[in-house]
Parts: sequence; C-alpha cells; structure tokens
Amino acid sequence: LGMSKLQIAMTITKEAALISFLGVSLGIALSYLLKFFVTSTMTLEVEISPHLLLLTMLVGMIGGTIGALYPAVKAASVDPVEALNYE
Repeated sequence: LGMSKLQIAMTITKEAALISFLGVSLGIALSYLLKFFVTSTMTLEVEISPHLLLLTMLVGMIGGTIGALYPAVKAASVDPVEALNYE
C-alpha cells in the first residue's frame, strides 16, 4: 500500500540485482579459494582470466536482473487488497 506499480517492480528488480551481485561475488571468492586448493594439492596449474571474470560478472548480473522482470511485473499487477487477503 502506498507504492506505485512502477515502484513495486523497481524494488523487486533492485533486490534481484543485489542478490545476483552477492551470488556472483560469492562464486568468484569460491573460485579463487578452489584455485589455491587445487594448485597446492596437485600439479595442475589453474589460471583465472580477468576477461572471463568480468564476463561472468556481467552475465550473472544481467541474467539475475532479467530473470526478475517477469515476477516483478506480476507482483506489481496484483491488487493490494487481494495480496493482503491471501496471507
């Protein structure tokens, strides 16, 4: 109550972008952690390219944000009285 449909959709989209950013950041941190584990226990050399790292971040962020557009529009179109009545 009190938010326009655009504000509701933008709030959900921003939350999805934040979750995507956190997921991408955690994934990158884990990949570096696994890189050090693999290189210290095996003779295998693992290299993480900065270009691929940037591409991974972009794809993750864009994918997560685009993936939230449909639920955001759907949530914005729900009547507030029906949404409160459902709970």
